[in-house]
Amino acid sequence: MHRLVTDGRIHPARIEEVVNKTTKQIQNEIVEVGKRTVIDLGVHGLNPELIKIIGRMKYSERSEIANSFEIKRAKEITDYYGVDLEIVDLDYTKDAEKIFTKLKDTFKSQQFTSLTGFNHWLLAEHASKNFSKEDVFFAGEMSDGAHNFGFSQYATIFHPSSYDFREYSDKMNTYLFGPTFLKVLIDKKQDNDPVWNFFKTLKPEGFFENIKEDEQSIKKQFLKSFFVRSGRIPLSKNNSNLLTDFGKKELDSVTFNTYLKKHADRLTPENLYSIFLDCYDNFHWQGSTVATLYHACEAYDLKCFMPFHDSYLLDYLSQMPESFGRGLELRPTKFPLKWTLKNIIDYPYELQTGPHSYTYDIDPSFSHAGEIINYSSFSNLWRKSLSSKNYLNFLDKEFFNISYINGLVEKYLSKEELVGDEINDTLNIAMQDMLIFSR
Repeated sequence: MHRLVTDGRIHPARIEEVVNKTTKQIQNEIVEVGKRTVIDLGVHGLNPELIKIIGRMKYSERSEIANSFEIKRAKEITDYYGVDLEIVDLDYTKDAEKIFTKLKDTFKSQQFTSLTGFNHWLLAEHASKNFSKEDVFFAGEMSDGAHNFGFSQYATIFHPSSYDFREYSDKMNTYLFGPTFLKVLIDKKQDNDPVWNFFKTLKPEGFFENIKEDEQSIKKQFLKSFFVRSGRIPLSKNNSNLLTDFGKKELDSVTFNTYLKKHADRLTPENLYSIFLDCYDNFHWQGSTVATLYHACEAYDLKCFMPFHDSYLLDYLSQMPESFGRGLELRPTKFPLKWTLKNIIDYPYELQTGPHSYTYDIDPSFSHAGEIINYSSFSNLWRKSLSSKNYLNFLDKEFFNISYINGLVEKYLSKEELVGDEINDTLNIAMQDMLIFSR
């Protein structure tokens, strides 16, 4: 459209000409980036001397293996390339105290609380025992965030039989945090947007805050609802039960002023993706679902490389348009990556079908965190720690909803199953409590 307006010749023949030319340029750019990536990483096929390591997640006896689909696909891919596959048991049905003792110093020093870090630690430990320190370990972390800002795991809306619909629901969620919808919000026309109206119906009453009056305040709301709020939808409130109203305001204020203010001041629909990835790199990825991998490898003196953290690739993805799998067009999520796999690399693309990775791909009631806190060997460790109620010594009642937290702890100590928000709320308190008071 920019070319058509600049050219001044808006008629059917000219539109078709520009669309065809622009489409060709887009395809050429993907080809060029794909080829450069292949050359940079040496991925023409896979060297048979490579070894793929994957964790087999067993969080409770009742749920068995949580990532059986992921393991099946990994086995099929390694068989295709003639590469060995090593499977590391991430078994949390036993030895919780032994596992925690190994990682507690690093977790405590970095204030890590993510369960993903447990997996990273055990994988790094296995690698240190079975490979040379000269070997380099590649990890695919950050791919979801870099391409579709976390909305690319077929998990936005569950559908029992259509993975295509589930992927498109991811794209709809990505669209709500894209430049087109930011313009809709600035123009205050969100109530005319069918995607927005559909997603609103999925949330309870009182979930959203009113849109602000001026453009700059709307941009602040937009960034806050993406990076600070748990709802991952524009205009969501801070709906945390853990915090008092004062605590919610303070969290919003401190987080925004520390990490987001400078970005909000210069945010435009044109630079939105660049700002998102800058915030990811300097804020979100410093948290304990990504940084734990770097620290786990460092603890075992391993060389770790994350290809999706490459500055050249992030620069490309910062400039990547909404139409590359981030908007409402029919391209898939992670479009450049999937296009490259399909058109440039010798890759069995037919394996990109079926359940994505985990049990929740076929059972939406399944939760990794729920299994671990309710039924793993860590549950006894956390209950023992929480029974002393040491958390009351570090939680300020001005900021934290103590009565709610005490109620959660009592429910947990009684071994009643935690559900919904109770799972992560209790997990946050339990991890902090155990780390602070561990010796």
